[in-house]
Amino acid sequence: MGDSSMKAIQMFIVIIALGGLMGIQNKATAAQALDPNIYLPDKGMVMNWEIDETAPKRPKPILLNPTKYDLKWKLENSLPLNLVQDQQGVLYFSDFRDKVNAVYPNGEIKWSVKLDAELTVTYLLIGKDDTLYAYSKLDNEDTIIYAIAENGTIKWKKQSKDIISRYNNQFAGDSEGNLIVFTTDGLVSYNSSGEANWLNKTVSSTNIAYILPQTIHTDNNSNIYVDTDNQEIISIDKEGKLRWKTSNANFLDGKTFFKPYFSAKGLIYSVTPSGLHMIESDTGTMIEPDKLDFADIQSSGLPSDGKGGFYLDNSGNVAKMDHLGEVKWQYKTRDTEKYGLGLLDGVVSDKDGNVYFTGGVGNIYGLNSEGQEFFVLLRNAFWYKSVELVIGKNNNIYAINNDIGLTSFGKKQIQIFINNLSLPMSLEPINNKGTVLVPFRDLFEGLGLKVEWDQETKLITGSKEGLTIQFKIGDKFALVNGVQTALSNPPELRNGNTFVPLRFISEATGSSVKWNGKNSSINIEQK
Repeated sequence: MGDSSMKAIQMFIVIIALGGLMGIQNKATAAQALDPNIYLPDKGMVMNWEIDETAPKRPKPILLNPTKYDLKWKLENSLPLNLVQDQQGVLYFSDFRDKVNAVYPNGEIKWSVKLDAELTVTYLLIGKDDTLYAYSKLDNEDTIIYAIAENGTIKWKKQSKDIISRYNNQFAGDSEGNLIVFTTDGLVSYNSSGEANWLNKTVSSTNIAYILPQTIHTDNNSNIYVDTDNQEIISIDKEGKLRWKTSNANFLDGKTFFKPYFSAKGLIYSVTPSGLHMIESDTGTMIEPDKLDFADIQSSGLPSDGKGGFYLDNSGNVAKMDHLGEVKWQYKTRDTEKYGLGLLDGVVSDKDGNVYFTGGVGNIYGLNSEGQEFFVLLRNAFWYKSVELVIGKNNNIYAINNDIGLTSFGKKQIQIFINNLSLPMSLEPINNKGTVLVPFRDLFEGLGLKVEWDQETKLITGSKEGLTIQFKIGDKFALVNGVQTALSNPPELRNGNTFVPLRFISEATGSSVKWNGKNSSINIEQK
């Protein structure tokens, strides 16, 4: 057995050990009767999946709250490893067959690439420019990195003993296609061709083997941020030159990963059990979180409820706290979570302020801002199961689960996609006797139409080069480039919102519409 195989096994043992310790804390109160105001009933829809798992086998997974959530699709894969999502919502996951797979959010496979090396564990990283990086440690101690374009072609490949970065937070891809890593000589930036841009010898990883080693991050302007073992944060520009250094980052206590979130207004947010921490990205100045801009916080992606509450791993439990670190609630797991929660990658939230996380026995949880379950997939496996999840633009829950593969769960409603990519709806689509009606602005803008609304005449106009579509609420006819055309269903006004027939509008733009009855989804294919 190679060294990298041994390291993978050792890491697996560490995860189980840590999970077991956290599980003891979790089960301190979980043995009590489950509060129906917090927990969903443990009865639901049995997922009739054939799972090739190591004995002893457990009962098949159960989807709780099946009246509101259902399985959208499932791609079988016995050993998925790592899951990431790009800015368009395309999913990428690696597996033990040395493959990297790209999947559209509606379950259509985009491409699959087999890497030309026998890798034990392949980690994935999405750069700020949506370049996909796959990397691993080989048996001979070399680090191997692949840069993969959006179409699945290999842009470049690098293999070196000098690269000492090992985990996701020790690689960072910027918005210009550069990859920044730790090497034996210092911090290095590789360009979009895999060639070195620069070497900064003053910034290095002091001990890559620490349980919480130093990390690398980039913002949307390609600035770089590195934490140190001395409670410092160092910022470097894209040329490798020092921007600033802060020495008062006392929230870096050696117990918590430095996980910054970069906002639209140029602030860096980070949350730890001591509270919310804010840093000016231009100067490195620490800011007291007295006045909070909730919209700016949400723009950063920091797990939050959007109203001043922040989600985090609090000693192995998922908790919500305020900006001062006061815990508002803390979720206790069922006693079947014998390995604790799978919080190595933290928690994620959606645009509605809900929080999602995984368990060590393959379970997946969704809680609302009050800490109440609204989504649970109960697997309750006997052995530890690695689960990773991301939340899609349409709030679907995408997850990889050992022995199962990649799954998508979402609300029990019609979902809309354009060219296999999610088109989020501000309001739920309506099925009126087979005609699907959707909010007009969402559809028009998704199809690239400029929207105009005449309040006096109640005329809605959507236009782009060579095409103008006009109609009025309740009118059974529309004008397409001035030609009157009958509608199967007139536009409707519901609770102050205008809904239009999806198929008619889509086909008027030259697109085709495909209905998937298995998961109640529509894909609009533009020409």
